[in-house]
Amino acid sequence: MEAARTDRKWTGKTDGTPWMHRALVGLIRVLGLRTIYVVAAVFVVPFYLLFRGKARRAIYRYFRQRQGFPPLKAAWHTVRNHFRFAQVILDRAASYGGRHFEMVLERPELFYDLANGPQGFMMLGSHIGNHEIVGYSLPSPKPMNALAFGGEAGHIIRNRRTALAGSNVRLVEIKDDLSHLFILNNALADGEIVTVLSDRVSQNGKTLAVNLLGAPVRLPEGPFFLAAAREVPVISVFVLKETAHRYRVLLYPVDAGTPGMSRQERMETMAASYARSIEEALRRYPDQWFNYYDYWES
Repeated sequence: MEAARTDRKWTGKTDGTPWMHRALVGLIRVLGLRTIYVVAAVFVVPFYLLFRGKARRAIYRYFRQRQGFPPLKAAWHTVRNHFRFAQVILDRAASYGGRHFEMVLERPELFYDLANGPQGFMMLGSHIGNHEIVGYSLPSPKPMNALAFGGEAGHIIRNRRTALAGSNVRLVEIKDDLSHLFILNNALADGEIVTVLSDRVSQNGKTLAVNLLGAPVRLPEGPFFLAAAREVPVISVFVLKETAHRYRVLLYPVDAGTPGMSRQERMETMAASYARSIEEALRRYPDQWFNYYDYWES
């Protein structure tokens, strides 16, 4: 375990100004989601492919080095990846306007057996597919606490809170004073759900080394430390887009280790298990990897 390297730290935010997001939601309502998909494919995606070279190259390397695709296939999938990401962003905007998507759960018992039980548990997501949308569309019988990046613009946070109004999902923003950790800890103690995107290192915190798609990466220690400290069950959750109206939710159990393991050993076991579940998801949906920076250490 060691501090995260700053040159591989994600520092991005959601693009767009408040009026742009309001206009987008309005256009989706008037023109329909499929029409806006076409507009994005013709005008927006080519711009990003041409002028966001660093992101484009990072995704191309992912297909070449991690998926093992030959050059032409990797280039084609790089384009497909950008189109799919545009659709995911548009789906989020549609959710802010009240739209719901069909959610097809694989092995739903992994979620509902825990959600209907008395014990709190953790759901580890990632920047694969559209994790955010699960909170708007997946009914949960117990409160869900979703950790959110605190550096987002105010209108993005307000959009999310509006979309979640009436649900039992609470956004918990990351704070410099670490107050979010107390909120999450208390939620687990009260038998609630905590959901955290666990694949990006966004602060100079401690990390855990794992192997992902044949090369080393580092994951943030925080989610695994919390799970090990509270000794709660953990599952991986990936929400993958399949059609204009449907997502598939892949659920995987996360190995929490065996009795007698130290806390450090349990954290390392969980991190490795979580990384294996990411690999499984990416084998099925390689185009929905949305980490647009140099993610791997080699």
